[in-house]
Amino acid sequence: MLGPPKARRVDRPVLVSLEDLVPADDFYRHLERVVDLAFVRDLVLERTAAGLAAARARGRKGGRPPVMTPEKAALARQLYDARQHPVATIATTLGVSRASVYRALEAPPASDAAPPAPPARPRARGASRRRRRGPASRPDSPE
Repeated sequence: MLGPPKARRVDRPVLVSLEDLVPADDFYRHLERVVDLAFVRDLVLERTAAGLAAARARGRKGGRPPVMTPEKAALARQLYDARQHPVATIATTLGVSRASVYRALEAPPASDAAPPAPPARPRARGASRRRRRGPASRPDSPE
């Protein structure tokens, strides 16, 4: 029958105290975490790329499906070229956003006819045409 394990005595060097080991331990733990995270990141990237390649091989395409079908884009172009409907009305009629209508109008038309000039996008609220200057570029400030 076996008895209790014998305690072994571990000698430490006299010059190394417990306070000296704490920063070194923290450093090595931190270093292990960094290496581990880099390995996991590379592993995730590799698996993601492999999954996307397998999906492409099966004929699948990732991403959000386009909201503007070619038919909707052609209809938006016809309505806009008629100059009777604002872009907001066209967007509401087609069930898309105004930005989608503007994107469809900026895209080259399906036919070989000369494209009309793309409409100017309205400026976002709060967008200023004035360029802001720092205090050093003002004429009345000392340099």
